[in-house]
Amino acid sequence: MHYTYNFYNPFPKYERKLSIVKLFKRWNWVIGTGVYLSDIDKTIDKMKKQAHEPIIKIIETLLIHQFNCNIYYFSYSKKYFYQI
Repeated sequence: MHYTYNFYNPFPKYERKLSIVKLFKRWNWVIGTGVYLSDIDKTIDKMKKQAHEPIIKIIETLLIHQFNCNIYYFSYSKKYFYQI
């Protein structure tokens, strides 16, 4: 059985929680577990941030390289242009 419900978290607020329970008839046991949906959201946000950081570093490196190439090109092109 899968279900969600508002669970009173130890913090002073209610939070949505995803839970699952399983009946083991042979031993007459019911075992359950759950996860707060806010914890899942935090994990997803962290994963997104970690995925974006390398991309941003690559873009920064490319921009710096392009800037340096432009400076090199313009500084040397003026020397050769005026010699012609």
